[in-house]
Amino acid sequence: LLVSMMAAAGRSRRETLLIGAPFTAAVYLTYLLIGLVFFSALQRLAGFFIVSDLIFYVAFGLCAVCGLLSLYDAVRIWRKGDPGEMVLKLPKGLKDRMRSWMREGVHSRSLVLGTFVAGVGVSFLESACTGQVYFPVIAGLVRDSATRMRGALMLVWYNFLFILPLIAVFGAAFFGVGSEKIAAFGRRHV
Repeated sequence: LLVSMMAAAGRSRRETLLIGAPFTAAVYLTYLLIGLVFFSALQRLAGFFIVSDLIFYVAFGLCAVCGLLSLYDAVRIWRKGDPGEMVLKLPKGLKDRMRSWMREGVHSRSLVLGTFVAGVGVSFLESACTGQVYFPVIAGLVRDSATRMRGALMLVWYNFLFILPLIAVFGAAFFGVGSEKIAAFGRRHV
């Protein structure tokens, strides 16, 4: 979405950098902040064993359900080739809101600030989808005494890995790969 917005706006390499870098930083920082808030909250609840266990097993159950739905989506796409029919996807209203924020950010007077704010907003909306995996990961970090102390550092690493595809797409756009090619690659490897 970001790359197509940059291409539609006819941005230069410098402007691509001024859009992609703050957007990527915003996604990273927003998800890290969300993770640290959940991690801290769950650590405080860890002393309440019944509540802690309940949260862990509910998170594990949600992760298992989402995993099965992901497998269902994968088989369905493999057979029919249409990612539009996926079960696990953001609702149209959220996608439209994300596009609107992206447009506003890319066309704002302060390109860097506008894109950063758009990245924060998009990340909060996307967390409805990505939280299905993120929350159980955090619950697992808190539950395991070996990772509880290193949990914050592990979230720093996890979130870096989470934005690697975004960095790759942004890098490809920066080095001149067109949005059509990036979109075609995404459709082929959905």
